[in-house]
Amino acid sequence: DLEGLADGLSDERGTTVYSRGQNPTVEALERKLAALERGESCKAFASGMAAISAVFLGLLRAGDHILFVNNTYGPTLQLARHLARFGIEHDVVHDPDPAGVEAALRPETKLLWVESPGTMLFRVADLPALATLAGERGILSCIDNTWTTPLLQKPLTMGFDLSVHTATKYLGGHSDLVAGAVVGLEELMLQIFYRAFLLNGGILAPFDAWLLLRGMRTLPT
Repeated sequence: DLEGLADGLSDERGTTVYSRGQNPTVEALERKLAALERGESCKAFASGMAAISAVFLGLLRAGDHILFVNNTYGPTLQLARHLARFGIEHDVVHDPDPAGVEAALRPETKLLWVESPGTMLFRVADLPALATLAGERGILSCIDNTWTTPLLQKPLTMGFDLSVHTATKYLGGHSDLVAGAVVGLEELMLQIFYRAFLLNGGILAPFDAWLLLRGMRTLPT
């Protein structure tokens, strides 16, 4: 009835009232990804770039600064350059040595974005040290964990706040879907859900979620 609809729309994070918000098949996928990453919560997206965009748009504002560590996926940096139009700046540190990363931090740095192994060169970073560095300064830490998947690396257990995946690649595994995901602290995921996911509409279709669930069954092999 109308009252039930109104109640559902007032809690789109916890109610499967409309698939642009939550969907049962997508929720099943999100629970599995959160469990694999040892994270509190997960949100699935229509692509890896939709997931990456949601982190930036959901958690940052004008005047904030992003520090990218290690070789970073090209479109991620293209998006960061685009965000300069909205007052969000960034720098890139290719050497993931914690001392060099610390030297590149600014007072306005809000997000430490890490890839490990890094794109192309596969340089590996000291993730616990970087997570500690960010945490001690009140900086959010996020890692693109696409290369390793949660089977080989669980950054959230090392202190990272968020882990992002382009699920199109190894998590899907069958070259027949495009998807992305963010896993992390529920407090942050709530902000991402309402400030970026709902407003931008980058939803993962239920059938693609089913394909991803099927693909993850062969992830260990």
